[in-house]
Order: sequence, then structure tokens, then C-alpha cells
Amino acid sequence: QQVESSRNENQEESRDSPSSLVATISELLRYKNAGNEAVRTGKYMEAV
Repeated sequence: QQVESSRNENQEESRDSPSSLVATISELLRYKNAGNEAVRTGKYMEAV
């Protein structure tokens, strides 16, 4: 839900500024990296 909320907010912002697209991509990469780290450490429920 948190990602969905962020995605909706960022979709509106991305129409206004290319820098918000960079922020959105950065946020998604942080989620991806956190999920990958959770899998590596065996915390599968956190990875989802």
C-alpha cells in the first residue's frame, strides 16, 4: 500500500518536473535493494 500511495503521488508530480521522475526511480531502487537484501538474509516476508 505504501508503494501504491507513493506511486500515485509521484505520478501527479512527474507531470510537472523531470526531477520528480528521478526521485521516483531512486525510491523504487531503494525498495528493490531492500528487498534483495531481505532475501539474502532469509527475511522472505520482508522481501515481499
